[in-house]
Amino acid sequence: MAARTDTALVFGGSAVRFHGAGERLLGRDAESAEIDDVLRDPNGPRVVLVRGERGVGRTAFVREAGERLRAEGVAVLAVECVPGDDERPLLLTLRMVMALEDHRTGVAKRRPTQTPSGGALPGALSAVREGDGTAMAEALATALAQPTPTIVTVEDAQHADAESLALLGELDFSELSSGVRLVVTAVHNSGPDGTPEANAFARAAGEAGAARDAGAVEAAGGAGDAAASGATRLARNPAAHTIVLSRLGTEDVTALVAQRLRAVPDDVLVRRVRRLSRGIPGVVDALLVAWAGQGAIRMADGHAFLGVGTPPPVLPDDDRYVVALRSLGEPCWTVAGGLSVLWPLGPPAAELLAGATGLSAEVVRRSVRSLVYEGILDELPGQDGAPLRGWTFRVPLVAHAVRERLGPLERGRLSAVAVEALWAAGAAAAKAKGAGAAAGEAAAAPARTHEAKGAAPAPAPEPPQAPSPPPVRAATPAPSPTLLPEADATTYLPDRIAEAGNLVDPERAVAELTAAARALYPDLDRRGMLRWYLGAVRLIEEPTARGLAVLRYGQAAHGNGDYPTARRSAEWVVSAPAEGLDALALYEAATLLVAATAADKDWAALSRMGDASWWDTLPLPAIATVSGRIQALWQLEKWQEALALLSRTEPVWRATPDSRALLELFGRVAEFVLGRPERFTRALTLPEAPDLPRSKVFAMVIAQLDVLLGTGDLRAATTLLADRHLTPELLPAGSRFLLLHLQGRWDEALALARRPLVDGGVLNVVPGHHLLPARTAAVLLARGRITSASRLISSTRGQDSSTLGQSSGTLGQIDKQADGRSDDPADGRAERQVNSPPDGQGDAPSHHPPYGPLQHVLDHTDAEILRTLGDPGRAEHVLRRGLDAADAHGSVYGTDELWASLAEVHAEAGRTRQALACLARLERLAGRTGSGQTGSGRTASGQTSSGRTGSQRTQLLYLLTYVRVLRPDPHDARRHLLQAVELARARGQLFETAVTLAAAARENTGPVAPLHEAYELFGETGAALWRFHTRTAMRETGLAVPGRKQATAENDHLLATLLAEGLTNRRIAHVLRLSEDAVANRLSRLFARTGMRSRTEVVTAVLGAGPPLPPPPPLPPPTPTTPSLS
Repeated sequence: MAARTDTALVFGGSAVRFHGAGERLLGRDAESAEIDDVLRDPNGPRVVLVRGERGVGRTAFVREAGERLRAEGVAVLAVECVPGDDERPLLLTLRMVMALEDHRTGVAKRRPTQTPSGGALPGALSAVREGDGTAMAEALATALAQPTPTIVTVEDAQHADAESLALLGELDFSELSSGVRLVVTAVHNSGPDGTPEANAFARAAGEAGAARDAGAVEAAGGAGDAAASGATRLARNPAAHTIVLSRLGTEDVTALVAQRLRAVPDDVLVRRVRRLSRGIPGVVDALLVAWAGQGAIRMADGHAFLGVGTPPPVLPDDDRYVVALRSLGEPCWTVAGGLSVLWPLGPPAAELLAGATGLSAEVVRRSVRSLVYEGILDELPGQDGAPLRGWTFRVPLVAHAVRERLGPLERGRLSAVAVEALWAAGAAAAKAKGAGAAAGEAAAAPARTHEAKGAAPAPAPEPPQAPSPPPVRAATPAPSPTLLPEADATTYLPDRIAEAGNLVDPERAVAELTAAARALYPDLDRRGMLRWYLGAVRLIEEPTARGLAVLRYGQAAHGNGDYPTARRSAEWVVSAPAEGLDALALYEAATLLVAATAADKDWAALSRMGDASWWDTLPLPAIATVSGRIQALWQLEKWQEALALLSRTEPVWRATPDSRALLELFGRVAEFVLGRPERFTRALTLPEAPDLPRSKVFAMVIAQLDVLLGTGDLRAATTLLADRHLTPELLPAGSRFLLLHLQGRWDEALALARRPLVDGGVLNVVPGHHLLPARTAAVLLARGRITSASRLISSTRGQDSSTLGQSSGTLGQIDKQADGRSDDPADGRAERQVNSPPDGQGDAPSHHPPYGPLQHVLDHTDAEILRTLGDPGRAEHVLRRGLDAADAHGSVYGTDELWASLAEVHAEAGRTRQALACLARLERLAGRTGSGQTGSGRTASGQTSSGRTGSQRTQLLYLLTYVRVLRPDPHDARRHLLQAVELARARGQLFETAVTLAAAARENTGPVAPLHEAYELFGETGAALWRFHTRTAMRETGLAVPGRKQATAENDHLLATLLAEGLTNRRIAHVLRLSEDAVANRLSRLFARTGMRSRTEVVTAVLGAGPPLPPPPPLPPPTPTTPSLS
């Protein structure tokens, strides 16, 4: 069988598909049991009325119940009502008679002994022609006299004609055959909290003698009102039983999304679906269909994720809610559009809307009542009889659809109305507060004197009694608007200011937008920070202030993870900077440009930025060009060139605290990577720079932390966190993943890795650029998911293939400046140079592209995959390729793992001389020669790079590789392996310790207890493949494997995992280190135990229940994005 793709974990994720309804409705178990009991009870009610709001699933519910009854031999006859039926009197009853008569005729044909009656159809047709309700009632009663159990379902009775509903409401069902039941579905709107209640019109219709507002009846449609009354009378029929379908709760929404996507939905996806749909299944489906069609939902490792910042979709014109709203016509459509912007203002929204649209207050009031009646709006009742608080859209997605259908001028005008109203209300409140404070101060002395004499304080006046609400409530306009609790107080006013633009005071607008954006930084959920910064940019005309605003916009975009926007903003600033921008601002712009280009993975453009000629054409000060070039070389891992440039230009970049701190860090990291860790190590204990912003200090700490985590130095990393008073929860996703990985908390690490891998951004800064996918693939490999690990590595390499012209977009939202510059901040020389490769230079994707960070950490995992599959020749090629690439850059960072693996490959192939050469390289890296002259080998110039890393991981790798390659005498092997075990325990990493213990036991250098400990540690990390090999080793040494039943379950799960990965028996034999016959026997036993015949069935049966190891911990909370060093 081919490898499963629904569990693939690849860079950027895979597209998700929307699947239709499953075998059963979710969240309707109680209601399904209720309708089944009612319809199966011979003495039960003859009429079942299924009610619920639009989109809640009434039709699906009734049809599913009908299928269950058909399976039991009960005849189910379906009658559907559609819009427009209300204009044809007695149409519904005629359709019912026709369906019943057709069924009666069919039964008579199947039973020749049964003589059909004369039939009710002629009488029904005559009754329709004459408009005779009495005759139609007689015809319907005749048709309902069925000789066999029959269920008649009437769907969407809210569209039915009032005459038919009135007839059904008055029909005496007790005189009809007990085998005939009527099931009717009709819209029944719930309240704003989701609890069932009739809408305003339905409530009024049920109140005998209630007076109706003539204008509202006209607006809603008299026939529709009559239909509501008919449905209410039918519900009150003594023979009727009502079932109300409510909205789904969070758990059911989660299950519904999982069913539709065939994946475990991310918490963020569930929250957004729940918020936009309010738990209405039809809206959930509309959301998922739209997002899946846009490619906004991506899947990784069987989990579904919504892209960061994905906007809500706009419901199409044929959507049920849009159709219902359109059917109301004007002025309801205009009022709905106005309220989509103004509803958060509460009752004053109606008055403000009337003023903005030119409609009269009475027309607005009637339209609002019609929108409530149609289930578009919800009334927000006051507490304890207080007046109505206002209205809200029943479904937030509908509000979005209506608002997006407004033109930009309409939205701007309505937003300006809201802004002016809120500003005026704020000014009035401030004035009242000031007057109240003055009055209180004036009254303080008499009050104190009064109390000092022992007089009792005057009793507080009794609050006025709240008036009784009218039968149909209308909001009483408040003197000034205040935001409703249901609105988003953080985003509403800034959003309105941004949309109003120059229709409000621009100076105040810029100030408030900027303040709101800064308060929301970094806005990882994309609630509005970038919109507000952009809105401020549009309103600024002065060139220097505008340039600074664009720079702040770009920096916010980088912190927000919107790297293309950050890059375009930086290009706009550096291409033709305003005269008033100082050197520090332009340094920041150059830094942002390089950082955003690297995050955008345009390595070809970044390579050009590493050349002095690229910067020479830009009108920038030296500090900007020098620092920009150094950072480009650093991002490209051209360490020696970066250090040389740092040395030549030190007086330039030391001019400001920001550039001095940043480039000193770059220099220390470069030296560390080249094998000279002394300055980097000393700097870990230095105090933080006091003259830098906290955000930049944090970013520098993360850069140091990633270097330590990349070398596997967990103890130094945790010490750094403690010294800087940082907790793991504050770390960016990439850094926190590396920490969890080293700690052996692999389930948490994988859960954390899925989102950043799906988002496809840069996960860790250099030199650990590829650590997250490489370590994730290593975890997958250790768990037997070999094809998945290989796919992840390949997809990551594909992301790094250079593609010219990635920065061809524009920041077209920025308006033209007063000096006539283009809208496009990337329209100047900088953008053209970024996108124009040197003559004759193109991009050919390869495993090691000509530009970009090194991929040797990927090479190591890739080689381990090949070794596991029994392909040491290709593994050797991949390892050599990675080492050659590192040598070309003079880098020793991360090469210890490659040298150790290459030594083992040579030793296993019997190439002792080559193995010893690799071991010597590893020894020099570990600093065991004592000379300090270590190195990775050749540099680009053919000379030897010297250095001394001496990391504990390198020392541990050397100790283990020494024994595997040299095969020393038992005493020497025991000495080295005991040192390795002691060092591994001191490092405190579960998986590394387990591997070391297993190696010590395998070489028979100590007691067998290490095998038991290794077995347990492999279980804690979930390393199923290593745990399998440890079980084999235990059996070979005569040790009992604890938990025979558990071991069998784990074996089955691992074997099913390998099948799911698409491996052949031969490949499985290599992976498990068994013969092909042994694999075939294991498969036969697995088929016998599961009762399955095919590999696909076995995979589904075994993996469907999840791994037999302890269940994974809950998902970690959201973490920040990688901080910017810009």
